[in-house]
Amino acid sequence: MKTKFNFGPRGGGQIRFAALLITFILVMAYSSVSSQAIDFQGDNLFRSNGYGVTNHTVEVCIKEIDLTPTWDCDDWDVGACSGEIYEGEIEPSDIYYNSLRIYPYSDNDYSDYINGVSTADIVKLVWNRTAYEPFDSPFKFVSGDVDYDHDVDEDDEDMIGDLILSYITSFDRTSWEWFNREELEDNSTAFDSDPYDWTINELHPGGIVFEPLTYLQLANTANHGDWFDLRNTKIGDITGCTYTTINTWVCNSCYTLKGNDEVFSRSESVNLLNKDLIPSSKLSKGSTFDLLISCDFNTSLLGFQIPLTMPSEYFEVLEVIELSDKQIKYNNCNEKNEFNCLWFDKLGIANQFTPNEALFRLKVRVKKDLHNLRSLITTNKLKEIEFVDENAEVIEQKVKLSVENLKPNQFEAYIKFENQHQLEILSSSNNSIHIELFDLQGRIISRDEMDGVIGINHWDIPSNLVVGTYLIRVSMDHGVQIVRNFSH
Repeated sequence: MKTKFNFGPRGGGQIRFAALLITFILVMAYSSVSSQAIDFQGDNLFRSNGYGVTNHTVEVCIKEIDLTPTWDCDDWDVGACSGEIYEGEIEPSDIYYNSLRIYPYSDNDYSDYINGVSTADIVKLVWNRTAYEPFDSPFKFVSGDVDYDHDVDEDDEDMIGDLILSYITSFDRTSWEWFNREELEDNSTAFDSDPYDWTINELHPGGIVFEPLTYLQLANTANHGDWFDLRNTKIGDITGCTYTTINTWVCNSCYTLKGNDEVFSRSESVNLLNKDLIPSSKLSKGSTFDLLISCDFNTSLLGFQIPLTMPSEYFEVLEVIELSDKQIKYNNCNEKNEFNCLWFDKLGIANQFTPNEALFRLKVRVKKDLHNLRSLITTNKLKEIEFVDENAEVIEQKVKLSVENLKPNQFEAYIKFENQHQLEILSSSNNSIHIELFDLQGRIISRDEMDGVIGINHWDIPSNLVVGTYLIRVSMDHGVQIVRNFSH
C-alpha cells in the first residue's frame, strides 16, 4: 500500500515531510543528551601586575548562533580580595554553535572616580609631559588619558584637578578600562606603541564577543583564560603605594583594603588636620567668623590638596581671600558641603613655601544654630589631605585651622563641654560682664565682674565648691542668662 503526500503544487510534499521527520528525529536524539552548566572563573588583575581588584561586575552573555535572537546574560560579581577572581556559570547549547560575550564594568559614580585619584597622580602626569620621568607602562597612558582624546597632556592634568576640586564629578570616560589578557599578549608590540586602542570599550563596544564555540570548547578549562582573564587600569590613578592615594578596589600591599569596602577608609590623613584653635563654641544663626587655613610647610613641594567639609546647612562662605602668591586653585562647593584647594607646579619643579604660611581666609556666616563649631569643620574623607614632596612622594604635613574675628549674633553663656570648670560667654559687643554664683537656697556664693570683649570670654568656676547644684547668673547690658552648674 502506498501513501502519497501531495501537499506541494508539484507533489514536493513528500520531500518536505521527510525532511521535517528527519529533523524531528535528530532533535529528539540530541535532546536526550542534557546540556549541563559549565563553571568558569577568571583572573581579574590590576594593570600588568598580580594585584586583584574587587567591587566590580562582569556581564557574561551566551546565545546560540543564528537561532537565538537575544543574549542570555548574567552579572558576575568580582570576589573578595583574597581570591582575586570572579566566577560563575553558563549553560551553552550542546547542539549548536554558541556566541559568548563578556563585558566588565563598574559603577562609574563620583565615589568610584575619586577613589585613588589625587594630586600625586597629577604630579606624575606633569613629570611624564616634561619628560623628567616618562611613563614606564602602556597602562599608565590609558589611565592618564582622562579626557579620552588618545593623548596625555595638560588637559588631563586640569581635568583631574577639576575632579579633586569638585568642579566635575566624572571624567570623559568610564572610571575603569578593561583588557582581554590573551589579546594583549598576542599584540604586545602594538599595545606598547598605541595602548589607547586596546581597551575592551575601544575595540569591542558593548563587550568582547567570541564565536563560534562548541559546547566542548567551552567546557575545556584550558580555554577559559583566553576569554575570561582580564587586565584593568583605573582612570586617573597613575601612582600607588602611598598612604593617601590608596585605591580601595585594588588588593595588594600597595593597594590594600583597610578592613571593609567603604571608600572613606582609604586614608588616614584626618590626623593631619589641627583644629585646636577652632573653639568648640555654640553659635547662633547670624554669627560670623573668619576661618584661616595655614600649613606647617617644612620641605619643598610639587603639589598639595586640602579638602575640607563645611556643611552648607550651617555655613555660608561669604568671601574667600587668598593670602599666598602661589595662585592656589580653590572651589567653595556648596552642593557637596566642601571647600577644596589644590596646587601643583605646571613645570614639575618643587617650590618652597613659608613655614606656617596662611593660605586662605574664609569669611563665614552661620546659617543655623550650632552646638560645637569645631566638630562641624573637618576633612573630606573621599579625598583627604595630601602633600607631594620634591621626589613625588606623599609626605605628612600639618594643616592648621584657626578662627579670628568671631562675632556672635547674640549673648550666650554655657559650661564648656570639654572643661566643666569653665564658663564660656559669647558677647556681640565690648561690655562689662557681671557674674553671680548662687546655691539652690538663693545664697550668693561669689560675685565677679570682667571686661567683656566681642567674641569669646571665659570665667573659671570656683574649684572649692562642695558637691551640689549651683546657679550662675550672667548679665550684660543686652541680656541676662542663668546657667545651671553641677559640682562633684
